[in-house]
Amino acid sequence: MKHWFKFSVKRPLYHLYQKIRYGVSHKDCWSLDMFLSKKIAAGLQMFIDMNRGGMPVIWDDDTTNHSILMKEWRPVWEAMLYKMLDGFERMSNDMGWEDLVREHEYRSECLDLFAEFFEGLWD
Repeated sequence: MKHWFKFSVKRPLYHLYQKIRYGVSHKDCWSLDMFLSKKIAAGLQMFIDMNRGGMPVIWDDDTTNHSILMKEWRPVWEAMLYKMLDGFERMSNDMGWEDLVREHEYRSECLDLFAEFFEGLWD
């Protein structure tokens, strides 16, 4: 009876305690990549859905009119946000080994895009 209680009741309560106290539990760290992918995907989705005014600015030496550059850049920025979101959503799904190998290049592109524009995720 003790063994059953330890694993069926005590452990989930301990993980809940860890989540409340630290924001993450040992259970989340067992597959940290999946845990973080889900959190980042949810954050990106909320970021895309909100009414944003800002975006990263890439200055072009040939462009002197900043407003023209911003109008051209907005659709590109939106497309990049959706690609980042798609990549993290795919990473948060449990896949078989063959699917992971097949999608490795696409996922790497999404991670590179996220890393490159990480400081631009503000409003």
